[in-house]
Order: sequence, then structure tokens, then C-alpha cells
Amino acid sequence: MICRVSPNESARFDTVAIDDALVVSFPEEHLLESRYVEGTFESLSAVLDRSDATTIVLDFGNVRFLCTTALGFLIPLHTRLAAQNRKLRLCNLQPLVHEVFAITHLDRLLDICEERHTR
Repeated sequence: MICRVSPNESARFDTVAIDDALVVSFPEEHLLESRYVEGTFESLSAVLDRSDATTIVLDFGNVRFLCTTALGFLIPLHTRLAAQNRKLRLCNLQPLVHEVFAITHLDRLLDICEERHTR
């Protein structure tokens, strides 16, 4: 089942439940504008609070650029999910986005895979 979440203009993402995983994809190419990023991750947080998925997969396949605000939301999200015995996995990072994760060493903290895996 695909669910498009768009509670306001500044927050859009799609979710698909697959087994015990929730896959979240972002239709926008740019996660650059702070207002958009904050709205997106606040809405995502609310969706995750209602979900019983044990693995959360963030599919960045459409995202070509992202701002540091987006990175700032991923660290506490990872910590919160880990405290709940849940996993955060990022996949399909475009080369420039992957480079940002490597430069900031977030590729050492976060589970990043080339393709979408739910297990």
C-alpha cells in the first residue's frame, strides 16, 4: 500500500509498508529549503510514531541535493529508533548525497545501502 503524505505544502513523502518495514521515499530532487525539510521530518516523525514497523528505510533515490538541516534530523531519528529497538536504513543515495554522508562521517553511523533492502 502506498500512502502519500502531504499535510502541507512543505512536507511530502510516500510510504510503503513491506512486511515489518516502512519504506519512505521523497519525490523532491532537493531537500535544501529548511522550511521544507523541517516540515517533512516533523511529519515523518508523526508517521513513525504511529507505525509499528521495526525497520525504517529512507529511500533517497530521487534526492540529488540536501541541506545540513536534513542531516541534523537523521541523527536524532537514528538514536530514537535505536532506543526503540528499531532500525534506520538509508538507500539509493545519489553520488553527491553519498559524498555528503562520507565527508561528515555519517556513513559510519548510519546504515547506508546501495539498493532498497527491508531486512
